[in-house]
Amino acid sequence: MKKCPRCGLTFADDNRYCTSCGSPLEDVIEQVAESSEPDPEEEDVAEPQSETSEQASDEKPEPDKKPDFEQKAANMADDLSEALGELGAAAKKVVEKIGDKAKEGYEKFKDDETFNKYSGKAKEGFEKVMDTPDSTSEYDAADVENNKIISLFAYLGILFIVPLLAGKDSKYARFHTNQGIILFILYIILVFLSTFPHIGWVFTIAQIFVALLAILGIINAVTGKARELPLIGKFRILK
Repeated sequence: MKKCPRCGLTFADDNRYCTSCGSPLEDVIEQVAESSEPDPEEEDVAEPQSETSEQASDEKPEPDKKPDFEQKAANMADDLSEALGELGAAAKKVVEKIGDKAKEGYEKFKDDETFNKYSGKAKEGFEKVMDTPDSTSEYDAADVENNKIISLFAYLGILFIVPLLAGKDSKYARFHTNQGIILFILYIILVFLSTFPHIGWVFTIAQIFVALLAILGIINAVTGKARELPLIGKFRILK
């Protein structure tokens, strides 16, 4: 039997054309048969593709390896904490060693007659310098109480202008303003002398002494004391 590929009718084997559409039966059957036969070249090309696909199917995808940042951070923190602990322990040992050496040196010198002699003189000289006249009783209590705050500005550098103007009628404020002006002048001189080469460092250190005097003056002012500062308190610019 032959079949028409166009209209689907079947015919006897001796028929060559379709009686309905006129299509050649044999030619169509041969073409269909030829088209159904596999092309050997295509098979050759397809085979490596199938092998590749089989190899690809056999290969399993590797799971993503993501670094555990939290764990790494925790490990780093532990290592750092351990290192700091060791450093702290080492520092403690060094401090204890230095402290023991200092204590040993002090024990050695405190029994030395020369050390005791000079330390006693230094203490005596310091107490003499700090023992300055206190004239608080000469000032009116109301004047002292009302001008404590503005008097402390006398020891803040150029701000001595505040009590100089605001407390011009206050005897207590003028007392501290006088000391503040002298202290400010001394500071300016020391700053100028500190610019000299080779010896300037001496006057730089002396500025620390001026700062200590300023702190002492502020304490006296706010506590209501009219007490002279060491070394400079006896000088008078304001009256």
